[in-house]
Amino acid sequence: MTAEYPGLLRAQIIHPYLEALRSKNMRLKPLLKDLSLYEDTIESPMERVPIADFLQFTHRVSEATKEPLLGFKLGARRYDSRGPLSTMVFFYARSLHQALELFCEFADAFQERTLFKLTRNHKTSQVAYRIVEASPELARHDVEFTMTALYCMIRQFLGPFWSALHINFEHGAPPASKAAYERFYRAPVSFNQPINEIVLKESDLVAVNPLSDETAIELLRDHIRTVRSEMARSSDLTHRVSLAVTKLIGTENCDLPTVAGYLNMSTRSLQRRLSEEKTSFVTILQKQRFRIAQSLMRDRSRRSMATIAEMVGYADEASLSRAFKSWAGQSPRSYKRQIHREALDPDELSSN
Repeated sequence: MTAEYPGLLRAQIIHPYLEALRSKNMRLKPLLKDLSLYEDTIESPMERVPIADFLQFTHRVSEATKEPLLGFKLGARRYDSRGPLSTMVFFYARSLHQALELFCEFADAFQERTLFKLTRNHKTSQVAYRIVEASPELARHDVEFTMTALYCMIRQFLGPFWSALHINFEHGAPPASKAAYERFYRAPVSFNQPINEIVLKESDLVAVNPLSDETAIELLRDHIRTVRSEMARSSDLTHRVSLAVTKLIGTENCDLPTVAGYLNMSTRSLQRRLSEEKTSFVTILQKQRFRIAQSLMRDRSRRSMATIAEMVGYADEASLSRAFKSWAGQSPRSYKRQIHREALDPDELSSN
């Protein structure tokens, strides 16, 4: 069975985890090993990265920082990582019902393959969240972060003394006591449930916001539509092929038939669709080889050029050198010297 292309999310959602590392002066690069994540990419808020790699990264940060409740604690400290526009929804909406509906729409602009849904019943309402096809344990930190950040925004809207009726999580109970969760939520918390959800009173949804601004809400709606459609366009075949190549590059299987199978397509269909997008498999492969080679050369490790050549799928150093010169206009060794020279601080330069 072939794997489907990975769903994508905006790199902005990773930023709270980067802040957790920085707060402890921990290095990022070791935690990116074997993931399709790059330092320059994840620092750019609107870049797109694979959801599966992001979820693995959250666990690595949790282990590195020795914080088993990382997602929950990050969510409790700040509002949603989807940025200030999502919090503006809560500031300007006429009711909590409108704010939550818009927030669920907004989520589509930031990540694919995600369920974010508001359901209203006679006496209660539920806000449900799930990353489709991700196991509950793999998604644990993201789910706890997202649910807790959303809880903060609801509490900001309804007042500091508000609490939900119940909080449900799909994943198992934490290694420590769940008392920390119940103290923060001031509501019962259950694990190993069918869905991640915040259960509210139906009356919570009709609370009126005296600061509501319908003009601002319409502007936010327009922005949500624009960003969401851009997210859909960004998931074009070229991008999916780029992600597949990134995962397979340097292996014997990084070829057109294997990538076509990875995307559940025939080789002929893949070639035709890429041609319609005015590119080709060879072009994408070369771009990814260049990008990864650059990243490896920026690393100050003692990796040889022959090793880098092998890692990006070239038979030898000479092949890499020819290709790199055509991309960058200089040899790999010249590029590496230049990068490391620019990285030296003034004290290091003056001592040479």
